[in-house]
Amino acid sequence: DGEAHAAKMLRECALELSTPNAQAAFCEWKPDRMWEETGEWNTACGEAETLVEGTPKENRMRFCSYCGRTLKEPK
Repeated sequence: DGEAHAAKMLRECALELSTPNAQAAFCEWKPDRMWEETGEWNTACGEAETLVEGTPKENRMRFCSYCGRTLKEPK
């Protein structure tokens, strides 16, 4: 139900805030070692995102879809 889902989301947010990277201004996304085949990127907040084409920058992505922080790609 809606209340259970909201409670779960609050617990996940509290857990996210307790992680070492929670205070970072950016969420750095690094391409997985198999990126060219899988399109997978690993996030600083501990998630993985698959892009069908291109990089986050090429796809005009500005914020992490998991933690909401500003995206940063390695140079």
